[in-house]
Amino acid sequence: MTTNYKPRILSPIQPKTHSPRSFGSRSDTSKRESPLHAEMRKYCGTYDLSVSFEEDTQTLTTFSHVSGLIAFLCTIRKDGKIIGQGRGWSAMNRVNKYIERSVSTAINGSLLSAVNNATKILDTLRIGAMDQDREAEKAEMYRSRSSELSEPASDRQREYLRRLVRENCSEEERERWEGQIDTLTKEEASQAIQTYA
Repeated sequence: MTTNYKPRILSPIQPKTHSPRSFGSRSDTSKRESPLHAEMRKYCGTYDLSVSFEEDTQTLTTFSHVSGLIAFLCTIRKDGKIIGQGRGWSAMNRVNKYIERSVSTAINGSLLSAVNNATKILDTLRIGAMDQDREAEKAEMYRSRSSELSEPASDRQREYLRRLVRENCSEEERERWEGQIDTLTKEEASQAIQTYA
């Protein structure tokens, strides 16, 4: 005996499911760079961080009335500068009697706290680095633009300007331009061409 099922009818109450293509699948974005992937790429890379753990004497002093307290201070550094610190502690007692578990809980808690605090500082450092990159790009654009301003006009620019001057200028202007054309920079020649073209 075979059972024939009716095709599934979606009710208006049920949520509509979307295929991955409607949200932009990987194959869609591989053809052209999406803004999402461009932004994600900015954050990809290797970060050189150093993590150190030490006994947290300040916490142990503050909670000296708690017997069996285990406390760690985790410090995260980038380029030798502290970017995050975190504290974690646990207590040995009747309920929590396993030493390894208590120490692991305290040290992992200090690491999580330090990483959480470091993310705020890393955002600040990353934004600062992006600003420096933008400033460097602007400076490079200015240098290339200023070097273009001081470059002598190309042969094509000079020839085109001579032809424009002959066709569009009076005799006095033509004589004035004939003496100046060979000494013009690219920018000056471009402005003159725009004037007479």
